[in-house]
Amino acid sequence: MALLPRRARVVLPLLAIAIGASSAIAQPRLLVNVNDAGRYVYGGLHYGGQQWATMTSTLNRVFTGGVTTTNTLLDLSQMLTYDALWVDQRFQTTASAAEIDNLKAYAATGRRVVVMGENAAWGGWNQQILGAFGGIEGPLGGYGILDYGSPSGGLTGAGCLYGRNVSVQPNALTQGVSAISLACGGYAIGGVQLFAYNVATLWGSTQNVLTVLDANIFDDLFAGYDAPVFRDRVATWLSASRPTLTTASLRVATLNAAVAPVGAQVVSPEPTTLLLLAGGIVVLSVATRRTRRS
Repeated sequence: MALLPRRARVVLPLLAIAIGASSAIAQPRLLVNVNDAGRYVYGGLHYGGQQWATMTSTLNRVFTGGVTTTNTLLDLSQMLTYDALWVDQRFQTTASAAEIDNLKAYAATGRRVVVMGENAAWGGWNQQILGAFGGIEGPLGGYGILDYGSPSGGLTGAGCLYGRNVSVQPNALTQGVSAISLACGGYAIGGVQLFAYNVATLWGSTQNVLTVLDANIFDDLFAGYDAPVFRDRVATWLSASRPTLTTASLRVATLNAAVAPVGAQVVSPEPTTLLLLAGGIVVLSVATRRTRRS
């Protein structure tokens, strides 16, 4: 059997090490913003809360690089060191203008984001998070209890809906999900709705932002129908997040976050991949020179 040239025998193992290192490093990391949700919602319907034990453990499992919590969205440089972002609902407080700008700038990189809201009584917060991505909140028109079984039937515009909510958008998030249960869920106007009552919505040209306006969907004590499947789909979808924006474009998005396009499609390799490829080129160059000298 013919032997590989000496240069290949030197370089190929080193490149294999670099490729292996890239796979090891590319473990998704999640940043979770937990503010005042757990201080108000019964049982702590938020990451780390008692009734979100399964949601919390699911996120911990799929984000193999780890999960970190933060109280604010004020440090964009910190946010950008994470592959994905989860923002829990706020009732007693709202986000500052700087936080909303940072949220939009982060989403503009193409990374995936989940933002939790609630029923229309949480008006200030809901309007902020939906408005950031081009939507508005459906008004509070009373309390509705019904089987929301089709896009054209049932009580629309309740703003606080209880009952069964069927999926209407077949995609990775709704695979295996025929319906979920709501407990006073709010609804959005705009975006790509996943269910007949627009409680869960995708935003942006690449649909990399998901808003969910009912924390009870992920509640261990309440979640009904296929809500547990939807919970797992959301976590898996979020963990597949990768940036798609170049550094130059990110600078524009950061400086002009108010008009930055959500999910802009300017594709660039991850920094880790670029670093390892550069290292491989250096190794190849050194090995080539040594081979020529010998």
